[in-house]
Amino acid sequence: MPLRLIASDLDGTLLRNDLSVSPRTRRALDAARAAGIHVVPVTARQPVGVRRIAEDAGFGGWALCSNGALGIHLGTGEVLFERHLAPEVQRSLAEAMREAVPGTVFASIREAGEGFYAQGDYADLAAETDHKRDPATMGRYALEEVVSGPSLKFVLRHTDSD
Repeated sequence: MPLRLIASDLDGTLLRNDLSVSPRTRRALDAARAAGIHVVPVTARQPVGVRRIAEDAGFGGWALCSNGALGIHLGTGEVLFERHLAPEVQRSLAEAMREAVPGTVFASIREAGEGFYAQGDYADLAAETDHKRDPATMGRYALEEVVSGPSLKFVLRHTDSD
């Protein structure tokens, strides 16, 4: 059976250390597409982070984002599927983590990966390389608002630990 699909991780796999696509890799991706093979990025990133490298890699079609919780077309924004973590599950997890590990802060990624709802302390700790987005775009919310909606990705970090 002929090869029909290449699904590749990005960070640490397809991309170089500087998050660029090498000319050799781009030629290989283009050759695969020219042969009729679908090339799909599969990543923990949100669409905004994939779009940053899309031109270098020639990505314009479907992508699997949010650790597989979101299937989205990068060109049209059409959502193929979304798998959410319910607010009550996030709330329960946040309560348990805050009790077990005081200083834990949280962020929720929603709205097809475009909405980033972070506690203020989370945004203060974040760097652009963490989520491939400017921390100023993450918002600054109380925990109750962070956990108030279905989440594609519920992220936590600690104020004193990596």
